[in-house]
Amino acid sequence: MCFALEGELVMRPPVSCDCPDCPCERDMIGLGSRSGTTTFTVADLPEIGLGEYREMLRGELVTCGWVLDEPDEVWLERFADRHLQHAAGFEPGDVLEIGDDRRVVRRPLPDPSTQ
Repeated sequence: MCFALEGELVMRPPVSCDCPDCPCERDMIGLGSRSGTTTFTVADLPEIGLGEYREMLRGELVTCGWVLDEPDEVWLERFADRHLQHAAGFEPGDVLEIGDDRRVVRRPLPDPSTQ
């Protein structure tokens, strides 16, 4: 599924429900659209600093009700750092898909016109 907007940052929800029919275990959430997606592209965005990235996550977590109170700074740092550490294992441009609590790189098919 892909309801997030093309090019927007995504985050893994900090909690998920225990309903077996709910796709929330496989979701990433768009930081602008607040829509779910299981497919997203790794990007290198040097224009967004670590502090700004953490503030973006904080805003989304509070606005969407993922956290009821202002998140603890240490928790927020760990939450943001976990996202960055996961992304660091891939190359910019890699298209990832989440399924059954795993990340899969979707490699593009070779262009037959160049072979």
